[in-house]
Amino acid sequence: MNKIFFIIAIASVVVIGCLFFVYRFFLYPTKITVVAPQNNSSSLHYALVTEIPEYAKAAERMGVRDYIEAEKLYRSALEKARDPKEYGQILYKVGTALYAQGKYLDAVDVFKEVATLPEYEKIGRAYAVMQLGQIYSQTNDDLIWSQIVSTEPF
Repeated sequence: MNKIFFIIAIASVVVIGCLFFVYRFFLYPTKITVVAPQNNSSSLHYALVTEIPEYAKAAERMGVRDYIEAEKLYRSALEKARDPKEYGQILYKVGTALYAQGKYLDAVDVFKEVATLPEYEKIGRAYAVMQLGQIYSQTNDDLIWSQIVSTEPF
């Protein structure tokens, strides 16, 4: 009986060793290539943080949950936006600060504006629409729904 258990134990070790060998040398990737997106919002965020002091301060205020001050700073940073992409990004952050304050109707108006900016990038506009859905989903408030669908294209 002990001889059978010993043979099964040896066979198990051999099978596990073979599986490890096959996995390690044939199935396991030895080099992983990560392709970074060319034009992502994190690089835009970095540019805004380094070039517009109000934007950087607002980001800090959001980090410590001072949403009222962050909103004010984001609104002042809007005036310094140099192109539609920056304007859309900063305006989106204004909406985020309003949302964090619980000012859902104001946030809806801002996110609707972002979603309909024709010059702003499509992915940013899609995120704004997603935020509209998030606000309604969180509140399930008919007044908010009415505000969302009150104008075209919603």
